[in-house]
Amino acid sequence: MERCTSARAGLLRSPLAAFLSAVVALTAIWIAAGPNSVAEISGDARYYLALWREPREPTAPPFTYRVLSPWLARLSGLDAFWAFAVVTIVALAVAGVLLWAVVLRDRTPRQAWLALGLFVVSPAAVYSLADHYLVDPLAYAFLAGVLLLLHRNRLTLAAAVCVAGLLAKEPVLFAGPIVLLLAVRTRAWPAIVVLLTGAPALYLVIHRTNWIANGAGREFPYFTEGNLGSVISNQGGALRAGLIALVVGFGPLAVAAALGWRSTASVLRLWALLLIPIALAVVIAGDWIRMLAYSAVVFVPIAAQYEWPPAGAALTLGATALSSIGVQKMPESWLQVLAGVAMIALYTILAPRRPFSTPPLWDDGRGKR
Repeated sequence: MERCTSARAGLLRSPLAAFLSAVVALTAIWIAAGPNSVAEISGDARYYLALWREPREPTAPPFTYRVLSPWLARLSGLDAFWAFAVVTIVALAVAGVLLWAVVLRDRTPRQAWLALGLFVVSPAAVYSLADHYLVDPLAYAFLAGVLLLLHRNRLTLAAAVCVAGLLAKEPVLFAGPIVLLLAVRTRAWPAIVVLLTGAPALYLVIHRTNWIANGAGREFPYFTEGNLGSVISNQGGALRAGLIALVVGFGPLAVAAALGWRSTASVLRLWALLLIPIALAVVIAGDWIRMLAYSAVVFVPIAAQYEWPPAGAALTLGATALSSIGVQKMPESWLQVLAGVAMIALYTILAPRRPFSTPPLWDDGRGKR
């Protein structure tokens, strides 16, 4: 009996077990989502497919700079459909396991596995699995890696991962100011040097040479009237699109993170500053839901800080999955907004109440001190 208990405890703390579980769950969601064939590719994915086919051929900026996912897909030796599927599922699994490791460092294995489950059914993962030719999964993995290294006080490595993440997608650099803030606070000068010299140097290499990206279109006009107008027009109405992005991109996971906030340690509290550039980036992002879905790398580890009872964990997982899968799949309309708001409101009402939440520390279980 003792040996069985020890084996079970070891399994719950095994990163391999966490990774394989994530791969199985993500693959199931990917299959259920009905993955696109190469012929059905549209939107941003077209540019990444072009990079997979011809890594050195020109394509439109800024897609041409996000080379890491197409390169990895090409290195796999598989055809485009399976190559991007493998990269997407593995990258999401790695991101989930890294967040699992962040929570496991200070919390129980049960809380760490909740974090893994929440990421697997989060808007970030589900959206990526619905169109598996995108590069965001690798960016999530880089961000989760930065968080884990910060949590372990490996600031120089965190700075290096943050800089290298530029090859996955630009939002990885959103973590730069947080790394810099912690490095200044602890006088970690090597981390400061890596970040302040590495990021501009890599940017210049990408934009001024042919070593990584091709020579076509050095800069992307993010902050021009034409691009900003295009962003608004792509949404088919700014107000409704903004509300849809909020209820789907954040969803009940934001409420769960609010409940976990009081139990959150200093590094995770600083990590929440990542929400600021994520929210501001909708001004230049063509897909608001996908941009706000980056918040999962903030909300998931914070939500798991709370000691949810089994019913609360199940409610949180279920509400997140229903919002990510059910509400997101609805046609874009005011009905979708209402469904998302209703899901968040219902979760907000139920989550703090028994049997879904634990009594406060001052409560003896009968409502008395």
